Amino acid sequence: MTPWVHTLFSPLEEAARVALGVGPEVDVRARPREDAVDIELSIPGGEVLRGRLGTALRLEGEGPAADAVRRLHRAWKAREPRRSEALLEAHAAVRAYEGLDDAFYRRVFTGPQGTIGSLRLGFGCNQDCGLCWQSRRWPDPPDGMLETWMDELGEAGVAQLTISGGEPTVRRALPALLARAKALGMRTMVQTNAVRLARDIEPVRGVDRLFVSLHAADPQVSDAITRAPGTHERTLRGIRRALDAGLRVGISTVMDRLNRDELAPLARLLATTLSEVESVTWSRPQPYFDAALWEERVLPWDELREPLVEAVRIVRDAGIVPDVTSGSCGVPACLLSELPEHIHLPPAEALGMADAAFDEAERAGTACAKCALRRRCQGPGGAYLRRYGDRGLSPFEAAPELSDFPLSL
Repeated sequence: MTPWVHTLFSPLEEAARVALGVGPEVDVRARPREDAVDIELSIPGGEVLRGRLGTALRLEGEGPAADAVRRLHRAWKAREPRRSEALLEAHAAVRAYEGLDDAFYRRVFTGPQGTIGSLRLGFGCNQDCGLCWQSRRWPDPPDGMLETWMDELGEAGVAQLTISGGEPTVRRALPALLARAKALGMRTMVQTNAVRLARDIEPVRGVDRLFVSLHAADPQVSDAITRAPGTHERTLRGIRRALDAGLRVGISTVMDRLNRDELAPLARLLATTLSEVESVTWSRPQPYFDAALWEERVLPWDELREPLVEAVRIVRDAGIVPDVTSGSCGVPACLLSELPEHIHLPPAEALGMADAAFDEAERAGTACAKCALRRRCQGPGGAYLRRYGDRGLSPFEAAPELSDFPLSL
């Protein structure tokens, strides 16, 4: 699909080209790091040279181009104006976009339900959740690029599309993009906090499903998580307005230290006042953009198991579908060992399609390596294992009988 992120780095690449003194026959790729620049040179004849300009030089390759990179590195370290000033200025302008690439904005997967896609409209949001993995400084793509990507997703045969952000309802382009997706034959789900829907449901009119973030029943706990005082009540009103408009709604709850004791109260709130929601998804927290905050808030599974199981039972008894293990951020299946009928896992061949796929290298030497569901369960993720090891994990000696997840987009 049409690339966009690389255009953000064009000034950095041009500054690197000038500083290196290489001609147009050499393709220069440059990407920012916090205090460094990654450079890749594609040289006629097929040679590729990679280096990182930082406090120390990492370089793969030899020859005249490598010598040029070494000279530039010396200038970079010395902050020598003649050779590195333009590169330093270009680096400062784009360093906030470190690690960013086009896959953050749109992706296509082939899974058990066919070809599915995701389109992120940007990173702007009317909340500031600490549990979010995104930088608030990453740029939003222009509307024209979103339209181009939408058409390309249609050309790729995408049948089911998830539209997310940031917060997608803050983008004026959302209604037109939903209409475009429908015209291309896609079914759509919008991931939202529903804050704007409290006053106007029109931005999502025509969507097939909403997936609403709601992390607590207590407004004060919610405000501590979202860092957006007053939005808890607006999210609840947005959900009610969506349900009254006949929209399908699922709830998304990310679990960490702040809302552990809110899992059951939130389940009761949904069961009693918003019982028309069709599902509740509980997710493990991916590493937050603020890594130190994740270290502080992520809980071991043995501290989450009891309140999670209680919450699952509450929503199940209210006729709401519990979703705990099926998604890319699903919790380890062993947490539901006493409720195996609610363990829903993707086929083994689909596991690698998820961003959070737990690979064999991460399983090695862990309780997960001995589990009968290791080929299908997402597991706790490598970050959890580095923080807590095997704590709270109980591998299955024999695989329980699993059923398909009862809902689809």
